[in-house]
Amino acid sequence: MAKDTPMARINIIARSCGFQHKKLPITYLGAPLFSGCPSLLIFENLLVKIRQKVVGWRSKLLSQGGRLVLIRHVLSSMPIYLLSAMHFPTSIIKDSERIFSDFFWGDSNGKKRRKWIAWESICCPCSEGGLNIRSVTNVMKSFRIKQAWAIFTSDSLWARFMILKYVKSTHLSQVQFHTGCSNLWWHILKVFPFIFDNSCWVIGRGEVDLLFDNWLGSGTLCSVFPPSQPPVRTVSVQEGFDSDFQVDGISSTMRDFICRNIAVSSIRLRDDPDNFIWKPATDGKFSVKSAYNICRLRRPYQSWWKLIWFKRVPIKISVFSWKLVHSVVSVDSVIQACDVHLASWCHCCEHHQVESLHHLFISGNFARLVWRHFEDVFCIPTRNFNTVSQGWESTVAVA
Repeated sequence: MAKDTPMARINIIARSCGFQHKKLPITYLGAPLFSGCPSLLIFENLLVKIRQKVVGWRSKLLSQGGRLVLIRHVLSSMPIYLLSAMHFPTSIIKDSERIFSDFFWGDSNGKKRRKWIAWESICCPCSEGGLNIRSVTNVMKSFRIKQAWAIFTSDSLWARFMILKYVKSTHLSQVQFHTGCSNLWWHILKVFPFIFDNSCWVIGRGEVDLLFDNWLGSGTLCSVFPPSQPPVRTVSVQEGFDSDFQVDGISSTMRDFICRNIAVSSIRLRDDPDNFIWKPATDGKFSVKSAYNICRLRRPYQSWWKLIWFKRVPIKISVFSWKLVHSVVSVDSVIQACDVHLASWCHCCEHHQVESLHHLFISGNFARLVWRHFEDVFCIPTRNFNTVSQGWESTVAVA
């Protein structure tokens, strides 16, 4: 309510609706309600809950694989409810992901251990060399895309309210940000390009806008042929077909372009409603999962991932193998590469050679005994250790 609302009117509204009168910020249905830009204190309660979870788990003997399972299925899910309704400040996202990272890498005697791999590299699918943890930033962006999709397609009360308040009679592709808009609307508006780039109209009756809607499938006409001035009136696709595209605002060059695309795409008017489809999905239906996949940074496919990630292998072994492929197992040679000076020798061999990953797992005497022991079981031709060594080196180089 406005600050100058009379108390008598406030009491009448409270009696009629059954709501209590409180000052912002307040919590309603588990989500904070506030005015203006969100402050960090509003989200502090979420960080406290995440920290309490982590503190309770630290007293238990958890392997790194067990911590990975808890991050994937518990910690990463805790912000989901609020992410679907509001936009988090960047500092809150960084704080939450810092808690996740600290918990994954663990600590020793109260001191945080070294983070060998950046969190951004971990937050990608296993097939791309990561640990299949969702990035909070990309999850939040995918929810903003979901809200933008609802504005484009839904007839819900929320969508109608946002259109009446911020869009009015303007076409969605022409909406501009102006001062006084809410923080949430600003972030929804920023993901509109994702909608335009990943959607198109399947023409039925042709009621969509001829210039500003992507009905040809290759982009809007106004993006290919930017108009010198705004059109005087809205022209539908149906009107364009009926007049053979001899309408105001359509030049001869545009007409030729439209006719070529219609011939290629076989676009025809039908007695069905126009259908707005989501191109990343095979069925044309929007999903947050597909929106997340277009938000995240794609990394090169790693062919080795199927060798370490499958159900019959304990996840702690898979995590260790993942660290081994990325050369981040903390043996002496890896520690020395971090400018830490220490004397190194391998305790598994008689000659006390330098403790390196290659020596421990491939070329050392003890490693050779292990390889020979399992030679018949796994059909590995270990008599030629150069083959094993070359396979190891090529896998590590790709990772």
